[in-house]
Amino acid sequence: MILGLIKQKGGVFALSPERFCQIPVKYLQPYDILRKEMLGYAISGFYWVIAKDDENYVRVPFARNEFWFKALTSDVEYSCIARLPQIYIIGQA
Repeated sequence: MILGLIKQKGGVFALSPERFCQIPVKYLQPYDILRKEMLGYAISGFYWVIAKDDENYVRVPFARNEFWFKALTSDVEYSCIARLPQIYIIGQA
């Protein structure tokens, strides 16, 4: 789907753990995430938002766990993040 980074398998998006670790981490405030082109969110310990920053894809830590994710996305302004497709991290690390 995205330059070999994320593959579509059936109706879901998948990412290998190696590729996930290769995506650089960028720390952004939640309101800054909304200004980026968001591709989806992935769960690997944290809830990460995969977004495009300039010409590169970055992973932005968004929430510590499911409870925080639901709390943060219950706000009308950030509910669009909950509607993003989930990107599953599959395979062996």
